[in-house]
Amino acid sequence: MNRTLAPKIDEVPQSKQDSRTTRGLKQQPVGYDEGQKRLRNRGRYQMQATKRTDLSAWLDVQWGGPHWVPRDIRDANQSKLGIAILRGIVGITEAAQDRDVDLGSLWEPEGVLRKTISTHDSKLTAKACEEVVRHLKSHKGGKIPDSTANRQSGTESSPDLVNQEGAGGFSAGEDPVLVSAEDSVTSLGNEMVAFTQKRAFVDLTGASPSPEETGERDSKKQRLKSLPTVDELQRQLSSDVKLEGDVIYFVSRILIQQPEAESAHVVDPLWFEAEDWDTIPSKPRSLDSGLPHYFPLHHHSPDHWTLGILRIENQKALFSFYDSAENDRRTQMVKARFERCWETWAMPQEFCFSSLVHECAQQSDGVSCGVCVLTSISETVLGNQVPKSIKDPMERRLQFLSMVRNASQDRLSEEEYSLVCDLGKHGTNSEPTRDVPIQDLSTQTREGDLEKKVARIKGLMQSGTDTIEQSIQTQKDRLKKATLARDEAQATWENLRIRKETMEDLIKSMKDNQTPLDHDNRNEIGPCVDDTTTGIVGKELSDIGMRAMRMMGTIQGDLVEVYRNGARSGSEKAVGKVNEFAEAIKEKLERTLAERKEHLDTIKDAKEELKRLEDDLELLIKLDKMV
Repeated sequence: MNRTLAPKIDEVPQSKQDSRTTRGLKQQPVGYDEGQKRLRNRGRYQMQATKRTDLSAWLDVQWGGPHWVPRDIRDANQSKLGIAILRGIVGITEAAQDRDVDLGSLWEPEGVLRKTISTHDSKLTAKACEEVVRHLKSHKGGKIPDSTANRQSGTESSPDLVNQEGAGGFSAGEDPVLVSAEDSVTSLGNEMVAFTQKRAFVDLTGASPSPEETGERDSKKQRLKSLPTVDELQRQLSSDVKLEGDVIYFVSRILIQQPEAESAHVVDPLWFEAEDWDTIPSKPRSLDSGLPHYFPLHHHSPDHWTLGILRIENQKALFSFYDSAENDRRTQMVKARFERCWETWAMPQEFCFSSLVHECAQQSDGVSCGVCVLTSISETVLGNQVPKSIKDPMERRLQFLSMVRNASQDRLSEEEYSLVCDLGKHGTNSEPTRDVPIQDLSTQTREGDLEKKVARIKGLMQSGTDTIEQSIQTQKDRLKKATLARDEAQATWENLRIRKETMEDLIKSMKDNQTPLDHDNRNEIGPCVDDTTTGIVGKELSDIGMRAMRMMGTIQGDLVEVYRNGARSGSEKAVGKVNEFAEAIKEKLERTLAERKEHLDTIKDAKEELKRLEDDLELLIKLDKMV
């Protein structure tokens, strides 16, 4: 689950900023334009209000009404709930739903949320929400332990919080930029937030922190990056739930460590909390290796995963962006963020961004974005094309589960291999065993079809109608674009076919009529076929259509030379040029035909996805009526 963000200083109304300047926040630099700042604040605050409305509406649906915060807690807060608190409640809601915890029980007198709030002067704060989320994640079902059991003398303790210098953690003197020899961290600004599933918060600025920044970092409770648990791997790779950052990172490392995979780096999907959009992280040292870098990118609003692949080739940095739920705003945000990083890092290569959204699979639910990311990584590291569709995301999950279980010890740390071994002992009848080949998974998992259907229904309930309707609109847009592209390819193909036939006729005529004309009979031919040029004269060519002659403007000079001078060598040269044109047209014709076939395949796939999504929406509406 995602870590929530407190509002930034420039997202707070001007009337409240003055009262906060004494709380450790930085003073504005000399020359600061207060008028421009107020205008920018007003726009950002209005945007925050829109997000607040969206989050409140989502919570109303999940809780069955506005009682996700009781009246007494609202009164105790004495103000409108901020965006950070709303995000915190969203995190609590999702964590509880993932663990089948009744939402209403959280606010009962002995409920974890009620008891945690009591330690914060009965006020709902972002910090209190973080405590509850950590507490919910620490239990694996059943009764939730006492939320105050691990809190002594005002000091927090959590299963996710460990001594930073123990178990291989970062000490204060270590370089915090890279969390391992093969991973690094970067940032995508406001929309890309700190993803904190058992990860260490690290300083990416590369500069000495100010006292204010040090205090803020202490409040974040920097955590040691650790592996996911066996239960988390098993659950997320065998049911229709969203993949979390630690699972995506661990599976990605397994994927690039296959013997046949290319040498590459996977960047840990841990993003730091930037104070503003202009904050740039330090350059990952692994970039100097020149190896490909895979960036699993986490977006907070809405909760979503995308993938960036960076390759250095011929003094160019080629960044390919894949998104399983097309969103132009998100694409532009990623592009702008990485362009700023590249400029700030003073990299010598030219940064080239390519959006390949239409070249990757588009998800048909609200939980398969992480599966799409792992699928793209698994194919590209082997030199294959990114698949344009995923027929069965559940089967893909089980494939990754099998790959983790069969991972080789040679390229894993002791802790990683221990996790692999524990996972191998944790199999169930409905999932592949350690010795099941990936290609046989579809046969081996038939017995689990019922469980998969149940998990799919749960995934639909979690996604909601809004998510499915958005996916339907995405597929409709995809179908429309593919249809237009197919029509354009069809028209191009028809035009090229006519040109090819014309060229073939012209070549045949030229080969059959290479006898040069003498000066005397040349004037008896009549007018030129094209009055705007020197023209081509010769009774032998009179049966070739005007259309063909107009297409041959580039070689008319050679033809005129042939029929004026009777030079056989000039005739052969002209025929050779026509042959070259004909071959070029033939190649382009074949490419266009292949493109047309791709567009037809995309149309077919989009129609199938639309039918599936519409069936899902109909099923979800029926389920909502039954509940």
